[in-house]
Amino acid sequence: PLDVVYPHLIQWIVQRTIMHTQHIDKVWRADMQRLIKTLTPEQKSHYDTIDPTIRQAWTDGRLNPGSFVLGVIYPDYFSSLVDLKGPFTQMQIGNMAQHFTRIRQVAQANHAEVLVVSVPWGIYMSAKDQQHFARLGFQIDPRMVTNDVQDDSIAQACRLADLPFLSVTWSMRQACATQSLFYPLDCHFNAEGNRIFAEQMAPLLLSRLKAAGR
Repeated sequence: PLDVVYPHLIQWIVQRTIMHTQHIDKVWRADMQRLIKTLTPEQKSHYDTIDPTIRQAWTDGRLNPGSFVLGVIYPDYFSSLVDLKGPFTQMQIGNMAQHFTRIRQVAQANHAEVLVVSVPWGIYMSAKDQQHFARLGFQIDPRMVTNDVQDDSIAQACRLADLPFLSVTWSMRQACATQSLFYPLDCHFNAEGNRIFAEQMAPLLLSRLKAAGR
């Protein structure tokens, strides 16, 4: 057990988590003060168009500054990759393949295997979820909830890196049509989203394990 091998480790983790939760708002407020000062005039203009309640949540430290960086500074973070055959998307696929190759080589050197799994983001799931991203400043392209560009990009990088790839995007989209699987402004799965993703991914993983005789 971990508490035998590393005495007090669990207690240390719990205490760190509590401290982190208690003070994260102060950290986020400080981050936001610094980030707002770095905005260009164009970025500041875009920031001013965002819902005042969202801006207030950012400056109060109640909303992750990471969403500010992407939604305000890089609003086309997702929409710029909607064209699978476009030169920018293909460049990023090549970069991803290089990282995948490095991971595969490290895994092989340590007698491990690698499986790449696509974890859905709401911006690719439904029009309703896209609106949450729009409130954060992201540019929205309706095609992102009907095509497979996000998974096709990963799959292409996996082929280049000779790695297996799994996705349950379409079944997650079906689930999103009738229920909320993501936190509105956090962009991550909520409890129900985690449950459904696990339920849909588990059979695929078990199938691979059985095929490998495990």
